[in-house]
Amino acid sequence: MTLDTARGCGRRTAKTAKCQRMSRKGLMEAQKALEAVKRCIEGIVPSSTNLKALEPCSQCGC
Repeated sequence: MTLDTARGCGRRTAKTAKCQRMSRKGLMEAQKALEAVKRCIEGIVPSSTNLKALEPCSQCGC
């Protein structure tokens, strides 16, 4: 299961070699979403489920 916290970051999904720059607000929302996944979801997902939370790459917030 993949949760994408960085909508528009094509590099993390391997669809493209480029990504769209994210706004400061978008980067902050992605960070909050990643923290929520770690706090609320990771502990309850069965071990047989491969959970991956995608976060913005280093190019998104240049």
